[in-house]
Amino acid sequence: MHNSTIPASTRNKPGDPSISAEDIRRGGLGIGPAPASILISVVTAGNVTLNWIPSPETGANYFVYRSTNGLDGPFNKLTPTAICNCAYTDNSPPAGAKCYMVRALKMVDSGSGSYTNLSQGIFLNVN
Repeated sequence: MHNSTIPASTRNKPGDPSISAEDIRRGGLGIGPAPASILISVVTAGNVTLNWIPSPETGANYFVYRSTNGLDGPFNKLTPTAICNCAYTDNSPPAGAKCYMVRALKMVDSGSGSYTNLSQGIFLNVN
């Protein structure tokens, strides 16, 4: 397709032309929800319980991940489905150092469908 067949209003603009500035201001379509904050852990009888302050995003849920290689990853998802509470217990953590990550998520409905929008992660190293 040549540039001459693309409307001038969308030429040389990346992304989906159906995305409006209002969609972006609402926090959807490319801007993830606000992350949770202050991730802490309690280690008891070999289990690691994580607690965090919730995302200020209304209706946010969470995924919890673990790495045994610090921030370098890879991170494995521990929660196969999103959880709505702000606590998670890892009942079978491996020995040694671990790095946990929590990401808030929110379902977004747009004119082109629905998708899961993820926040940045918050991290905590646990020995």
